[in-house]
Amino acid sequence: MGGTWEDLNLYRSEYGFIPLESLLQKCECLAGGSTVISVFEDHQGFIWFGRIDNGGLVVIDPKTLSNNCFRTENGLPDNSITSIMQDQEKNLWVGTYRGAAKIKYMDDPLSKSSLEVELIGRADGLSNITLWNGAASNSKQEIYFGTRDGLIELNPENLTTVHMAPQIILSEFNVLNSAPLPKNTPLTIPHPSEKIILNPYQKVFHIAFSGSDFYQSGSMSYAYRFSNLDSSWIDIANQHNLTFANLSPGVYDFEVRARLTNSSWGQSHRIKIQIIPPVYRRWWFATFLILSALALVYAIQQNRILQLKKVQQIREQISHDLHDDIGSALTNIEIMSGLATRTTSPKPGIYQQILETAKNSNESLHQIVWNLNPANDQLKNILPYLSGYAARSLESVDVALEIQDAGVRDELKMDLLRRKDLYLCFKEAITNIIKHSKATDVLIVFDLNHKILKIMISDNGIGIKSNSPMKGNGFINMKKRLEKWGGEARISQGSDQGLDLTLTMPIP
Repeated sequence: MGGTWEDLNLYRSEYGFIPLESLLQKCECLAGGSTVISVFEDHQGFIWFGRIDNGGLVVIDPKTLSNNCFRTENGLPDNSITSIMQDQEKNLWVGTYRGAAKIKYMDDPLSKSSLEVELIGRADGLSNITLWNGAASNSKQEIYFGTRDGLIELNPENLTTVHMAPQIILSEFNVLNSAPLPKNTPLTIPHPSEKIILNPYQKVFHIAFSGSDFYQSGSMSYAYRFSNLDSSWIDIANQHNLTFANLSPGVYDFEVRARLTNSSWGQSHRIKIQIIPPVYRRWWFATFLILSALALVYAIQQNRILQLKKVQQIREQISHDLHDDIGSALTNIEIMSGLATRTTSPKPGIYQQILETAKNSNESLHQIVWNLNPANDQLKNILPYLSGYAARSLESVDVALEIQDAGVRDELKMDLLRRKDLYLCFKEAITNIIKHSKATDVLIVFDLNHKILKIMISDNGIGIKSNSPMKGNGFINMKKRLEKWGGEARISQGSDQGLDLTLTMPIP
């Protein structure tokens, strides 16, 4: 068996020279280079040969042609092998372009996937790490390697190797593999207080790193952990980048470290990464929701209490109206009827008074019932009722009435108490016309604009006098009733004669 510039060849008498590359199709090392410059047969008869041009170290069983190959990822300092030899301890010594390697011999090299290697470089006494053809030993078991500057002598017994653990260099930190961090982001070992802050939508990020010994990167392995979550390390072999996806919001103390095949673990590189939780998962948002819920419950409870108070107020108002209007009227009827029955010649007009009192009490009762009916909440039902009341009242005293409603047929609603106050003000105005104005014509105009109802009542009576009821308690009560709801009552002298009264009521 011999090596040539074309490859390793096997000589058999029946076939002559046979290129082994055609036979060793499963050997990955044969795909790396084409020049064999070192061949060695070990104590078990296995043939070791080294190839330059990144070919690696190959071992072959010449009997069966079984083979195995080793490269930097298996522990070698380089893939270009320039020399091979074996010492008395059966250790293999290999020379490369990046120093020497002492390989502890394994019983079955054809089945191994890794090597127990001790790397030897400048720190171990090599003045030149580019080792060239040839390796030999003398009787004292001193090892010689050839270089372009001459021979280098190594004494295995006196050789003390100090292998520096590699340091970690962080080379890349990308969010979603597309948005690099700003240039001032600390990519070397940061201070423990420094951290990278990501928003809730940046939960996928990519970290790339490498060891400080670039020449032996193929024999370097890595491990990482999140130290604040788990103290154990996760070994990732020679993988030098990691991608994390969909991490939960929180703070992560990311650590990564590296080592060579023949070294201990180096100092770890630590990065503090914080993923900010979304708004709906922050403490103040939860507090806001709780307070809002409490406020809503309180508002609902207060509204319920307000409604109960309103119902109670309506009940009291109805009781008050029934007592004042109907009760007093019935009492008057009872008194006048008693006088009429006990007197043989009743006072003239007493029966007419009884009739008027009964009529007024009936009108009051009708008004109370109408006011309580929810169907009369709509404005389109309120205005006809007011018009009907005015028509009946003025017709009884022979006063002509003209009504203009400008087509007001709106679906707006007016609550019971607001409607009651508007009716009482309107009733007061009609009563004053009948009793005091001496008018013969009345004009009533209903107008609705921007949810404000305006009722204008004009007559051709005597107008405002110094002793007019419109300047007394009647008008004052009107103003109070309307101002309570944000409305108003205004009076003015008519253009020719008589009185103009304007009632304004906002409708919510």
